[in-house]
Amino acid sequence: MKLLFHLLSLAVVSCFLTAACKDSRHHKSPLSEKPPTASKPETIEEINAGYRRRNLTHFQKYLSECPEHEIRCLWFPGNQLQAGMIMTVDLKAHKVHTACDVFNHAYQGAQIRPLSFEQVTFLEEHKLKMQFNESSKTVEFTAAVHVVYWHEGVRQTRSYPRISAPKFISDIYETCDCSYDDIPNTDR
Repeated sequence: MKLLFHLLSLAVVSCFLTAACKDSRHHKSPLSEKPPTASKPETIEEINAGYRRRNLTHFQKYLSECPEHEIRCLWFPGNQLQAGMIMTVDLKAHKVHTACDVFNHAYQGAQIRPLSFEQVTFLEEHKLKMQFNESSKTVEFTAAVHVVYWHEGVRQTRSYPRISAPKFISDIYETCDCSYDDIPNTDR
């Protein structure tokens, strides 16, 4: 019995090797292939530029995915793109979420606070004020405070220099009971 098993095993191995040899005529040997060309190592500037692109994309996505029942605000401490101070006002659920978003790694100091009916009404009225204040055309993304909201079924994005943003921007932060650290530099 053992002899029969060994003979069958040898026959299977022989068939496998024969088929592999036949197939090898159609395939190149791994030794005949050229090794992949090594790409030159990235410089620190190229690595940093890659991080900046990913960070920028992350924060632009946060703003662009604002649903109709929210107001989203974003600004960058020290005008650095690594971390953004986000504020998401949910007018439907009467809540506000604030946090320091460290480029999709973590939220630091995240808080969710309830909003009263009066606060929500005040914020709804402020959306009308935003309609009449055009965005700054020359402010850099990291030097701005960004506000996204919906008006008459269309998403609106406003960006203002933090050092000279209209007063209603600080009013929005104060209405949401944000701490002093959450309020960007604005002219008052």
